[in-house]
Amino acid sequence: MSEAMATRDLGGLSLGERIPEILRKVREQAPLVHHITNVVVTNITANVTLAVGAPP
Repeated sequence: MSEAMATRDLGGLSLGERIPEILRKVREQAPLVHHITNVVVTNITANVTLAVGAPP
């Protein structure tokens, strides 16, 4: 995929420029996230999910 196409798909902004908007939407909607993971990273995955505003 070309860079121009990737930028167009993001509304003309790079992914880095859209991160604040994406995080705001996640916090507003608070989607329930189901993780399929292993015991090594379970706690880390849950903490990251909580940090962005979605309950694990």
